[in-house]
Amino acid sequence: MVTMHFPFYRRYGYELIFERIAYDVPSHEWPDGKRVLGKIRRQPWEQSKEAIKEVYEASNRNKHGGLKRDDWWYEYKFHIQRPYYFAVYYNESDEAEGYLIYQILNGKFHCAEWEVLSGNEYHALNRYIATHKDSVREIRYEQGYNKNSLFFLQEKPLTNATVRPEMMVRIVDVEVFLNAYPFEKLQKAFAVHIPEDTYAPWNQGIFEIQSQGTINKVVKTKLPTLTISVQQFTQLILGYQTLQELAFFDYVTVDKEMLSVIKAILPKHTPVLEDYF
Repeated sequence: MVTMHFPFYRRYGYELIFERIAYDVPSHEWPDGKRVLGKIRRQPWEQSKEAIKEVYEASNRNKHGGLKRDDWWYEYKFHIQRPYYFAVYYNESDEAEGYLIYQILNGKFHCAEWEVLSGNEYHALNRYIATHKDSVREIRYEQGYNKNSLFFLQEKPLTNATVRPEMMVRIVDVEVFLNAYPFEKLQKAFAVHIPEDTYAPWNQGIFEIQSQGTINKVVKTKLPTLTISVQQFTQLILGYQTLQELAFFDYVTVDKEMLSVIKAILPKHTPVLEDYF
């Protein structure tokens, strides 16, 4: 578990972006899965690593705040750091489309990472976990929380689930960030005003964003303006909070006619991070 000293880091411009959900359940309560086509192979690391890499990089869930993993990180995280088991799901064409990385220690099944590319793989790997009900007393699984617990897939939803705040993020240079951000869907120019950033004063000021994605830092603007702190700007632009939520709690000032314009350029997915150092 990663714990953050939130008030301390907020002083330096960091803000909460990532959450995690953890399940700790007696093994007999783990829901069984329906039988699907395809097969699961339990393999050693050397046989599994390329399939795991392919699935992780293809997974849409990891494209919103996730880490781009280098080969050395795969080796350290899953091979060197701990002794894991690897179960890889292969479809009818013998293509890897899901995997489960886990440990069994002291009567406890601990799922370290579970990635799938469609519902079939989820059901298959869930069924694989369920086959361990009689050999372990408890099953633990945690993952980055993207506001979707998958409870709807289970006839009897798991009750021992805990959502907790996890990692924080800091945008070091707002202007550089804006220049790298995709503004293809922007229909009308507007400005972002960061009133204060004590530890990164270069972020203070007004940034005009033109409909073609051109960014200009100016002293004054006549454009409709979004006034927001650097922390809440981070939450907004990375998809952790919506503009409506921040406006409801008075964290932003923005003209109402710009709500839909800005909403169109924001991420539609909650950020997820599965890698901790």
